[in-house]
Amino acid sequence: MSAHSSSHGGRHSSHGKQHTNRLFLWILLLSGAAAVAVLSANRYLLSAHVLDSPILPHEDAEPLNLRIHVADERLLRLVVEECAKREESIIWLDKEGQMVVQEALDFKQCPTMDVLLPGRDRDLTTCTDIALYVMHTGARIMPLLQAVDMERYNTGCGAATARMFWHTMYPQFIANRPDVLHVMLVDHNQLLVDDARLHRHMNVFLCKTRVCLELMQRHVIKMGYRGHVWLMGHTSSDPSVDVRQGTQGKDLSFLHIKGRSPLRHTQQLLRCWASQPEFPRLTVVGAFTWDEVKEYGDAINIRFLPQVNQDTLPDQPPRLLVPTELRQLQADSPVHICPSQSEGWGHTINEARAVGAVVLTTDHPPMNEFVSKAKGPGLVIPVERLLAYRELALAKYEPLDALIDEAQLCDVVESVLQMPAQEVYERGQQARTNFLYEKAVFMARMQDLRAFLEQRAQGLQGFEQRLGLGDDGGLMQQRQLLEEQPSLPAV
Repeated sequence: MSAHSSSHGGRHSSHGKQHTNRLFLWILLLSGAAAVAVLSANRYLLSAHVLDSPILPHEDAEPLNLRIHVADERLLRLVVEECAKREESIIWLDKEGQMVVQEALDFKQCPTMDVLLPGRDRDLTTCTDIALYVMHTGARIMPLLQAVDMERYNTGCGAATARMFWHTMYPQFIANRPDVLHVMLVDHNQLLVDDARLHRHMNVFLCKTRVCLELMQRHVIKMGYRGHVWLMGHTSSDPSVDVRQGTQGKDLSFLHIKGRSPLRHTQQLLRCWASQPEFPRLTVVGAFTWDEVKEYGDAINIRFLPQVNQDTLPDQPPRLLVPTELRQLQADSPVHICPSQSEGWGHTINEARAVGAVVLTTDHPPMNEFVSKAKGPGLVIPVERLLAYRELALAKYEPLDALIDEAQLCDVVESVLQMPAQEVYERGQQARTNFLYEKAVFMARMQDLRAFLEQRAQGLQGFEQRLGLGDDGGLMQQRQLLEEQPSLPAV
């Protein structure tokens, strides 16, 4: 997005020649023949331990310009809304940063990266994740193509356009040529054992969380994949933009967003609250049937939204709040309870931080990556038991699912109720500060990725002379440049 490019335009100059060299070397490393000639069978080991990633940590990222942040949020909502219509459309941004929606693919137009996302896969969460890459790396959302059109696409864009994959691996989107860059945006709790043969085609795995980075690094080594693992971080929508000022600090109320997910420990939370009539009001947002909520009909401190009553028809599909209503509710609630069993990222948790709420979440990664175990912006709920599902590829390294006990959940709520109002407010403000800082870090890393993709799309012209690949000593010089690169600091 052009606004972000201008706001952070000077960041890369401070890294100078070293970062530029990293980009050149990674472009070569992942561009097929040159990389194979240099590294042969040891390509992964050399790059993984010597040249970790062209994506820098950016721990010193400049604070976000709030005007740009607001404009960014408005554009994000626009792209997500269009994507979530679940149509077989093509979505991208033009040079002015305006959204373009097409019904048919232009085979002469080749962006830096395409994301295959059929209409049936375009839910709000997925659309949010992918929209960020559309906005900040120049990616394009495209639907599944018929075989004849896929052949035209392969011929038209070739290696110039990287291909990004999501949870569902579509084999027809994997190119039968080594110079095409295949990228997977990984949710570590969604990586399936059955897709292992397709994962072998990936050149880069992008991780949103630290636990993803750690597990994927172990996994690619164990499986012998050629792919590299890069930590991108991530961000979420900011519900506080364009809503009236919240009432946080006036009334201590609690919010729990279940949505359609069965992995939010909603029943444990409801049992806890129903057993404590002195607790303040808990608002529970989700798609509920009457059978699911009738047990709590007499609880005066529990409110379900949207409202469900006895007259709701059994075959009537549960509905959700419209986005504007949900955003206002998020901004008005000073404490958000987000006890997820498992997350690939955790948009609900991160959105709670964005509105300046105190977050209660599960003491298991990545949920606890959003909060501090010591005195800090959020609180963690102890884990009762861990689960590992065999169909999940990364569960063999450590359990990915965590169950909590309703009694311990109640204890954490009690600790919040004992806090002075000022402490609740200050913790919430610190949570928002952390949200904005981590978004700034993510935006800086996205600029690194965009620079890498754009330079790669230009091909290897100009790189040969720079690295001396045109003379007899070229390969030796490239190997020497690789060996001189220091490892990146841990993030």
